[in-house]
Amino acid sequence: MEREPVPPRFIELDHTADVGVIVQGRTLAELFANAGYALFATIADLATVEEQVSYTVSAQGEDWASLMHEWLSRLLRFFTLHGYLLCRFDIQELVPYQIQAEVGGEPLDLDKHTFYTEIKGVTYHQLSVRQQGDGWESQIIFDV
Repeated sequence: MEREPVPPRFIELDHTADVGVIVQGRTLAELFANAGYALFATIADLATVEEQVSYTVSAQGEDWASLMHEWLSRLLRFFTLHGYLLCRFDIQELVPYQIQAEVGGEPLDLDKHTFYTEIKGVTYHQLSVRQQGDGWESQIIFDV
């Protein structure tokens, strides 16, 4: 029995001053997990990141797009304040406009990790979350 190909977690967008991504997921939970992955894969090479610690992160919004913004902003704040690169995003609860997840990773170590770019923030510019065919898609622009 052949398995259906797994869609990519995200696709990088060509954007003038910032970094943009289109994130895909077969489910809404997978979309949010893949968006977290896209955020940190934009910051550093996640291939060398190991899960040494895990934390619970929760967020809420007024709609799916504002929830995506808040979710990614909280993850980015976690990196900015504590220096942790996150590589695992286990969505435990996702109900209309609320998310709770267990995330895992390790502190950024420039001797071990390849650092790509600093992300200053998650923008609302062109931010979208929409059902697309059999799955979900989100467009996100990061301020670098």
